[in-house]
Amino acid sequence: MMLTFDDEGIYISTLPELSIEGDFMATIQGQVIPPHTVSVDKVDDRILRVDVEAAWNEMGLKSGWSNEVEVKIYFPL
Repeated sequence: MMLTFDDEGIYISTLPELSIEGDFMATIQGQVIPPHTVSVDKVDDRILRVDVEAAWNEMGLKSGWSNEVEVKIYFPL
């Protein structure tokens, strides 16, 4: 499996074999984000996208003293 991350999303070579609903969990600041804010790229089915802004706003999160946001993605290897 190959995994990379950039501004365009997370490249996961085995993503076509997985399902977002059954195999993934994403968190922001330790809180589980709404599943509908996670999607597979429309052009490349090996790119996982997380709409951090939509999740942040929907969850009603507030920024702290810094501009950093911790996003974690959990999935099986």
